[in-house]
Amino acid sequence: MIDLDAIRTLAHIPGAQARVRGEAVAVKYGDRETSFADLDKRSNRVANALIAAGIQPGDRISALTKNHD
Repeated sequence: MIDLDAIRTLAHIPGAQARVRGEAVAVKYGDRETSFADLDKRSNRVANALIAAGIQPGDRISALTKNHD
């Protein structure tokens, strides 16, 4: 069961799901599937890159990407 008290923001959801059902499919795109564990790793990579770039809590960011997984 997911610890709902540990989820304070939308960003906490992949980690909470990864701890409980890491290998379950989180995202399907065409014939590719991404597990909750992989989604958590990828989201942490993005978060760490933003921190390294000097982004701080409360800063606004945007992303313009192609429509893909």
